[in-house]
Order: sequence, then C-alpha cells, then structure tokens
Amino acid sequence: MGNKIPRGNSARELRASLSKIKEMKERIEELEITLQNCEIRIEYLEANEDR
Repeated sequence: MGNKIPRGNSARELRASLSKIKEMKERIEELEITLQNCEIRIEYLEANEDR
C-alpha cells in the first residue's frame, strides 16, 4: 500500500529541532518571569485596595 517507512532524521534536521526547542525554552522562561511580575503587581494592587 501507500505506507512509507519513515526515514531517519538527518543530523541537520535534529540540530534544527534542538535549536527551536532551545528558543522555545528561552521564550517560556521570559513568559514565566512576566507572569510572576504580573502576579506580584496584582498582589500589590489587592493589598492597597484594602486601605
């Protein structure tokens, strides 16, 4: 039938994938910091709301 056996990924393709994963990890870290800053800001605003 039309089922092809998948060929192995080339070293170049694997390096490109690894590079993308590293970029995504860095972006996730940036987003986590942004999220933490937002959470701190919300806590600050909520604390000042009670005054």
